[in-house]
Amino acid sequence: MFDEDFIPEEEFEQVISFTNDLNCAVVSPIKDFLMNYFGDEFYHLESATYREIDSIIQNDIHLFGQEIPDILYNYREIKDDELWEKARREFKPGENPIKWPFKLKWYHQKFSTDDNDELDEYINDIPENELSEEELKLKNIIQSTDAIVDYHAAFSDFMNQGCTLFSRHSQLFLEKTSLFELSVLSDEGFEKLTENLNLIGETMFEELFGLLYKG
Repeated sequence: MFDEDFIPEEEFEQVISFTNDLNCAVVSPIKDFLMNYFGDEFYHLESATYREIDSIIQNDIHLFGQEIPDILYNYREIKDDELWEKARREFKPGENPIKWPFKLKWYHQKFSTDDNDELDEYINDIPENELSEEELKLKNIIQSTDAIVDYHAAFSDFMNQGCTLFSRHSQLFLEKTSLFELSVLSDEGFEKLTENLNLIGETMFEELFGLLYKG
């Protein structure tokens, strides 16, 4: 990660320009996703909440996205500058489609309360004044457990959809702006780049979920 106090001004401006461009490429799809996900609730947020959404997206992209130019440079397979420039001049887009690595994440799994459906229905169908003390304790445990599972199911679903969307649009942005750099990036470089994009998306959507989810 760049230390803004110790890098040349020109390089710092290039980094800011890169993260600003990445932000512009993904912010509209992210907001469209939030509007579709939360529905009418999204249209009735306070002004400060809308500003916080913009701040979360912009800050996380700048904080972690500034590493991307370094990854593209440090993990290039062509290290010699002259050979790199020659390859760049001779590069023909479309010859080798970019194959992005994919790593299964915790939020790709589905959470469910289906295992206890019959017991839930039995306990919930009986008025509380007809339940024994043990049955009442069991009902409270079931309700608490269901609430926890429902929260994690919603969180997992939100993270899955949001991170998938961010990965897709950030990858498209890089293919549009840095296709040659991607074409000469090593396998290790692609792993580092994908980890970085995952970090941005996961941090961003975890913060957005905490801000917007009401249960």
